[in-house]
Amino acid sequence: MRIEPHSRQTATLHLEDGRELKLQVKPHALVFVWDDQEVIRLHFRTLRSANSPEDTPLFSLESVEASPEWKAQLTPWLQSALAFFSQYHGGRIILAKTLAMALSPQPELDPPACPAVTTSGTFALSILFTYLCVLFAAIQWGANFNLAIPVVAEMPPVVAGATRYLLAALIMLTLTYIRGEHVPLRHARAYLVLGLVGVFGFNLLFFLGMQSTSAVNGALIMALNPLLTALIAWVSIGERLQLRQWLAFPIGLLGVAIVVLGAGAHLEISHGDILIFLASLSWAAYNVCVKKMMPTDTSGIASTAAIMTVGAVALTLVALLSGEHFVMPGQHAATALLIMTIGGGVLAYLCWNAGIRRLGAGRAAIFLNLVPVTSMVIAALEGVPPTTIQLTGAALVIGAVSFASWPRSSPASEAATAR
Repeated sequence: MRIEPHSRQTATLHLEDGRELKLQVKPHALVFVWDDQEVIRLHFRTLRSANSPEDTPLFSLESVEASPEWKAQLTPWLQSALAFFSQYHGGRIILAKTLAMALSPQPELDPPACPAVTTSGTFALSILFTYLCVLFAAIQWGANFNLAIPVVAEMPPVVAGATRYLLAALIMLTLTYIRGEHVPLRHARAYLVLGLVGVFGFNLLFFLGMQSTSAVNGALIMALNPLLTALIAWVSIGERLQLRQWLAFPIGLLGVAIVVLGAGAHLEISHGDILIFLASLSWAAYNVCVKKMMPTDTSGIASTAAIMTVGAVALTLVALLSGEHFVMPGQHAATALLIMTIGGGVLAYLCWNAGIRRLGAGRAAIFLNLVPVTSMVIAALEGVPPTTIQLTGAALVIGAVSFASWPRSSPASEAATAR
C-alpha cells in the first residue's frame, strides 16, 4: 500500500489488491473517493492552532462517516491517510477516545513518510476467490436469459418479475435481520427511485422482451450496457467520457444492429429486441442513479434489501391492477425461476459487489463479456447454436466493451462504469 501525492490537498491511495482511492483534504475533514463517489469521510477538530512558528498544530480525529463495509476496511489504511492529512497541516493528530477503542490504530501520529505494507501469503488466495466470485456472477447473469424462456412461457411477464423479486427481497431482508442491521427510512426517496428504475423498470422490460426474442439476442443487447451507462452518465451528470469510450460505442452499437437487424434484403427489428434494449437503458440509468443516490452510511446488503422490496411491491401492484393472476408454474419453469432468483439474483449480487470492492469496476467489467458467451454456450447445448450473424455481432460488442473497459496501466487511472 502506498500514497501518491498529486498536490498538498489531493493524493491517490494505492491498495495492495489493485484498487485506487482518491484522498481529498477538506476543511476539518479527509475524504476518500471510490469510483467517483465519496465512501469515507474522517471528521477532525482543531485542538491547537499554530499561533507561532514554534507551535505544532494538533488535531483530533473525532468520527468516521462511512458504511459498515467501508468502515471495516479502514483500519489498515488509517495511518497512511492520517499521515497525509498531518503533512498538509504540518501538525499532529490524536484520536478521540471512543474512536481509538473502535479502530485501535496508533494512538498518536506524527507526519513520517507513509509506510509500505507488504502482501501476505493469503493475499493470492483471496484474489483467486474474488475472481471466482465475479466469474460466478457473470455466468449466472448469462444463464438468466436462457432461464427466462421457460418462465415467460408459463407465467405473465409482470408476474414472473414480481415473484422473482418477492423471493429475492425476502432473502435479502432476512440476511439484513441476521446481520443485526436495519433499513433506514431516511433514505426512502433514494430507495424508491433506485427500486423503480433498477428493479421494476428493468425486470418488467426484461421479461416482456424475453417473450419474443432469443436468449442469445437478449444477452448480446445487454452486453452493450457498460457503454450505455457511460453515455448516460455523460449526458445526465457530466461525467467525462474517455476517447476509447467514444470510439467503442459506435462499434458496439454496430454489433447490436447486426444481431437485431440480421442480414438480407428484408431487415426487421423484433419487438422483443427493442424491449431488451430499453431494459438495458433502464439498467444503465440505474447504474448512474446508484452513483448519485446510493447511501454511503448504510451497508450494501441493507440498501439492496430495500431496493429489491420497492421493486417487488411495484411489480406486484402492476400485476394485480392489470388483472394478471399469480400462477404456480410447472416444475421446469419453477426451477428456472428459483435459479434466477437465488443464483442470478441474490448470490450474483453478493459475489459481484465483493468483486467490485477488491478489483475495481474497470477490472470487474471485463468479466461481463462472459454474459453473452455463457448464453450462447447454453443455447448451443440446448441444440440452438448461435448463427454466423450472432457470432459476428458478439465479436464486435465484446471487443468494443473490452476496449472501453480495460483498466489503464497508469496509476492514476479512473475506474470504468460497470454493471
